Parts: sequence; structure tokens; C-alpha cells
Amino acid sequence: MSRKLEDLIPILAIKASELSKVIKDTGLEWVITSTWRPFHEQQALYDQGRTAPGRIVTNAKAGESFHNYGCAFDFAVLHDEKIDWNDLPTYRRVGELGEELGLQWGGRFKGLIDLPHFQMSFGFSTSELLKIYQSGGISGVWKECNKKYEQGLWP
Repeated sequence: MSRKLEDLIPILAIKASELSKVIKDTGLEWVITSTWRPFHEQQALYDQGRTAPGRIVTNAKAGESFHNYGCAFDFAVLHDEKIDWNDLPTYRRVGELGEELGLQWGGRFKGLIDLPHFQMSFGFSTSELLKIYQSGGISGVWKECNKKYEQGLWP
């Protein structure tokens, strides 16, 4: 699993950097905990709490997460340089700040709410991205996403 912005589709990396500046300007602290996630790591997360020890943390199997395509990142709120998973008002505030920059926030998901998650879907479902990936790899995915972004064809 990566935490590097360079592993995100470039427009999302730019938005994450912009969000980081906005968060700093508000006096809040955060850290990006996950960006791109390979399929085998996504499957291991899905298996957690099902066929492997731990609690369920995702409903997305390998290929079903925007992380698998460099189109999502997760974050954590910090207090005194320590992660605080329980400060729900701050997660909501960060979520709203991200939405103002055009990011899709996991706090608005139907079903499994994912407060520490942002993504850019570019109007694609993960099943559509998987088909693009299977024929053109990650560069094919990013090419198609960039087309939609440049044409303004996504929410």
C-alpha cells in the first residue's frame, strides 16, 4: 500500500495537495494514510473479518476500490501528532473542505460510511475502471479519467 501522492492520478494528487494547504490554514492536522493500493492488498483488506482475523474494514474486493486505480486516498486526523480516529467533527470538517475542492467524500456514501476517504470517480464505476485496466493498464485508466475530467463529464 502506498502513501505517496505520486501514485495518484495527477489531478487527484494536486487536489490532495491543495486540501493539505487548506487544512493547515485552518489549524487542523492530518496525514494521508493510503493512496494507491494493489489488487492483492485490497483483497487482503476485504478478507479481514471474513476469512482472515480482524474486523471488517471494507466492502470492496480486489478491483472494486478506487484505490486500485490511483483515484482515491485515505487520511487520518491528528492531535499532538497522534492519529485520532474518534474525532468525528474534525473528520466531517475535513470532508467538507475536500468537497469544496471537488473531491467525493466517503462520509456521503450510502451503505458503509467511510469518513477518512476521498476519491475522484470521473463518472466511472469501479467495474468500468476494471475493464479499462484489463485492456490498457493503469495508463489506460488515467487516460480515460483525464478525458472525462478535461471535458467536464463527471460530477
